[in-house]
Order: sequence, then structure tokens, then C-alpha cells
Amino acid sequence: MKYIFPLIGLSILCFFSCQDDDNIDPCKQEFDLPIIQVVDQTNDSVDYSFLLSYCFNNGCPTFVGFEEETNGNTTTVTAQGQILCTDSICTTAIVCDSVNYVFSPPTTGVYELRFTAENGNFITETITHN
Repeated sequence: MKYIFPLIGLSILCFFSCQDDDNIDPCKQEFDLPIIQVVDQTNDSVDYSFLLSYCFNNGCPTFVGFEEETNGNTTTVTAQGQILCTDSICTTAIVCDSVNYVFSPPTTGVYELRFTAENGNFITETITHN
């Protein structure tokens, strides 16, 4: 009987410490995908299209979208990937893929696109929009 109150207290402490306050899905892991190559595929003067290449170190991750941060006429573009929990076994091969990125300048001017690469580096493209 003398152990019942400490046991209840420990149970309550464990319950509150195990709650997910951040709403983080433990089965989904998001990360930045380093861009390894940028190919300009622009064929009109309205939108600017770039083919971005990236690689995963196994077969489970997927591309989910872009995160853009604009400061003046400079836009930093970071590709986003995620891994979802699966019951399948992921391949251990390096898997490379490409995705299209389209930039639509709001007005005429010179724009700098910085695509996030590895180790804090960027691949930079400059656009002069008339």
C-alpha cells in the first residue's frame, strides 16, 4: 500500500512526458534535398523553367515540394523530401531524379535564384526579365 502513491505519481509523470506536444508525426521524416545540377529549360519570356536534379542515398525518400525565401530580387529555393514509415525494405542504391521548378518574375528586372546544394553551398542562376 505504501508504494501505491509513488506508483500513481510515476504513471502520471510518464503519461504527460510521453504526450506529443509538437504534433510531430514520428512516422514522417522531412529533410532538405541538396540540388546537384540545374538546367535552364526556359522557352518563353514569361516563366523561367529549370530542371533540378537531386539524389537520395536509398529508395525510400520522396520529393514533396519547394521552400522559397525571397529577399528583394534574390530567391533561395530549397527542395524538400520526406521519408514515411513503411513495412517495405528500402533499396541501398543511390537514387537520382529530377523535378521542374518554374519561376515567374513579378516585374521586369534582374533576379537571382539560389538553389540549395550540399554543405551550405548554392547553385546560382541569374535572370534578366524584360
